[in-house]
Amino acid sequence: MLALALLACSSPRETATSTGRTPVPTRGPERYVAIGASDTVGVGARDPATGSWPARVAAELVTGSTYANYGVSGSLAAQALRDQTPQAIAREPTMISIWLAVNDLNAGLDPAQYGATLDAMLDLLVPGRRRRSSSAMCRTSVRSRSTHGSIPSSWRSA
Repeated sequence: MLALALLACSSPRETATSTGRTPVPTRGPERYVAIGASDTVGVGARDPATGSWPARVAAELVTGSTYANYGVSGSLAAQALRDQTPQAIAREPTMISIWLAVNDLNAGLDPAQYGATLDAMLDLLVPGRRRRSSSAMCRTSVRSRSTHGSIPSSWRSA
């Protein structure tokens, strides 16, 4: 499973509009941290500092938001848990993205262990997340139609 978690650690508030449209939930400035491997780093972007997908997400945040990218090319989930997660926690994030899987898949990591590692990471990053309903999460996974032809069926989305 390829995991992308965007976690909002506090409740959004509604902003009034003068257009008559339904207000869009907004929050104040975010403290956004990105955890991951080469995709998170921005490998392949002309300028990874501004062209990586996390940098592009950060550019859309409200004025006053902060952003830190802790991605390391080649990271496995366990390495990200050990090395990137403590740095991210120190930033006291209000928004977190985690994009990992391909390196774990290529290394033949057991999917259950991969999932347990992601759960451990999320438990550290968002204490009490299993009891709260105020966090939002988006999760994607490796699809069976991936260009990586040897994806084990246990890693594929339903």
